[in-house]
Amino acid sequence: MGLSWALYQDNSSAVVPVTTFSECASAGFPVLDGPVRKCAIDGRVFIEDSLGDVIIDKNGSLVIMKPQSEQVVTSPLVIQGRAVKSVFTSGGLGLEVYDNDDVLLGRDLLDLVPEAADVTYGQFTAAIELERTDQPRGYVIVKPTSEADNNSVEPIIIPIAFSADTWPASDLVETTIFFHNQSLTPADSGDCGIVFPVFRSVAASDDLSLESLSALVNGPTDEERAAGYTTSFNSRVVIQDLQIADRVAYVDFNDQFSRDVSDECRVQALTEQVKQTVLQFPGIDDVKISVNGQFDDIF
Repeated sequence: MGLSWALYQDNSSAVVPVTTFSECASAGFPVLDGPVRKCAIDGRVFIEDSLGDVIIDKNGSLVIMKPQSEQVVTSPLVIQGRAVKSVFTSGGLGLEVYDNDDVLLGRDLLDLVPEAADVTYGQFTAAIELERTDQPRGYVIVKPTSEADNNSVEPIIIPIAFSADTWPASDLVETTIFFHNQSLTPADSGDCGIVFPVFRSVAASDDLSLESLSALVNGPTDEERAAGYTTSFNSRVVIQDLQIADRVAYVDFNDQFSRDVSDECRVQALTEQVKQTVLQFPGIDDVKISVNGQFDDIF
């Protein structure tokens, strides 16, 4: 009986070693609220270990845990963080995702209230479905929607990256777009309209010709450029309309399409990129190009 009691006493007084924030908090030790939560025990301080490399605004009022800077993301994009309670009670947070051409890929508005009334910070999680882009990079903006908070909470901008794994493979189909490549063009050809096919995965849709043309407008990827592929398109070209009637595709661009395009060689190069990309689809025998609804004889 005496030996059993001694063993019981030894086991009941055993101390489980604390090595992480979660162990410290679970054991009931003080948790310090702040941009990054901390747990203190016996002079040791454990930082919340689930955060990884956090991004904090200069005032410590807004913290982003996910995504990490330069991370290759997937869709839906998960955004996790913490913000001062006033952000939630006065208007919430605006979350926006863009590609490097400043095209909006998705957004969300969080109007949350912290679970505990006595805490300074509230936690948030959002999942944003992303529109597809051929750009390899982009960025996330997290900012308060209240003008009052905008003066005290600095918006956070997080650079991110996209890859073939960003979107589900089941949503992709293969198509062909056409670029120039000086290393593949015969030196004595003298033909500015020679283009070469590049295979791309684009969103499966009822209008594959538009998806393919959008991929063409976005230009070669870094890997394609390294292989010598180039484009005659200006930046910020927008496809304003694509209609097919009587086996003719009518494509309308904004004025960036024709900006600084005057010499015959450049016109021919642009025209062939568009035509070859669109003419691959059944039911299209010809392509007519317009700019802001106006047809020009040079295209």
